[in-house]
Amino acid sequence: MKIRYASFCLAIIFFVFSIIRYYQTKYSPSKGIDMERSTTGDFTFPKTFINVGNQKLHVPVKVAFVVYNTSKNNLFIQNVLPDCHCTVADFSDKPIFPHDSSFITLKYDASNEGPFQSTAIVTTNFSSSPTVLIFRGIVKE
Repeated sequence: MKIRYASFCLAIIFFVFSIIRYYQTKYSPSKGIDMERSTTGDFTFPKTFINVGNQKLHVPVKVAFVVYNTSKNNLFIQNVLPDCHCTVADFSDKPIFPHDSSFITLKYDASNEGPFQSTAIVTTNFSSSPTVLIFRGIVKE
């Protein structure tokens, strides 16, 4: 049962990364994945990758990603789509005004021991390609 679950999780991770690569090549073929910072002409994530290190079993892992609106228009976060049911996204549906910021919080259900990685795809009202947020760590008892 655990082998099936692990295989299923790996398949989902590979699927999400293939979607990410597709959008990156479609919208900006000369760029690779910048694991530390994502900047578009409209908004900025100072960090798109966070390593949370060792975490306790059965204690939810919360990570907050900051998004800055660097445009002259209001930024609306339309959707934050986590890669699996073990991660829940929380974000404001209110506009982020020009030169203001907001948080996108991802919460991972640490119910299994071992390493984990969770991703979420962020879409906004701007025409920029989707942004991928990633966090990982190790759950120990």
